[in-house]
This record gives sequence, C-alpha cells and structure tokens, in this order.
Amino acid sequence: MAAAGKRVERIGILRLPDREMESGGQTLEDTEGRTPVRDLTRRQVDVVGRDHGRLGRVAESVASSIEGGQWLRLSRPEVSRLLPRAVGDGRVERTRLQEKVRAAVSGAAES
Repeated sequence: MAAAGKRVERIGILRLPDREMESGGQTLEDTEGRTPVRDLTRRQVDVVGRDHGRLGRVAESVASSIEGGQWLRLSRPEVSRLLPRAVGDGRVERTRLQEKVRAAVSGAAES
C-alpha cells in the first residue's frame, strides 16, 4: 500500500466485494501480501486464471464500486499524517519501510 513504496505517495483504495467477484466467474486465491501493514498481509487476495472475458468482468466490478462510492483517495499529505500514527499503533513495521518513507515518518513524528 502507501507504505510499501520507495517514498510517500498518494493512494487510491477500492473495495471489491468477494461475492461479486466470485459470482462474476473469478477465481480468488488467498496470498500473503507484500506490505509492511501487519494486519493486511493475510488479507491479500489475487484474481487467478484471468482471460479477456474475466478481465472485463473485473473492470465492470471496479466501475460498479466506483459508482457506488466504495473508494477512497488519500493525498500525499494525508498519507504522511497517517503513517506515523500507524507505526506508533503497531500496525506498520517501521523496519519494513523503505529508507525515504522511514525518514518521512521519523520527520513527521518529530514535528
């Protein structure tokens, strides 16, 4: 997510309901996410066995979620304010952050 990159970036979050994905013929596979956010590593789900038809249904699900307001956009300053709190609360492992992100989190915590 926003903490996994080489620097603090804005992020867009979109909620896609599992039931909708599965009813659209998608095969979902639980995988371990590559994120420094502890409680999200086991919530990673990949869509597997894609073809053009299934990919089109994923796009329809994305459009439906956007139309239904199931998305959130966080600006870089918002992410910069949230990350130090997430580290302080133990949700994000500081040691797993990239150097520039770790420095930004430390700088924000000192402010």
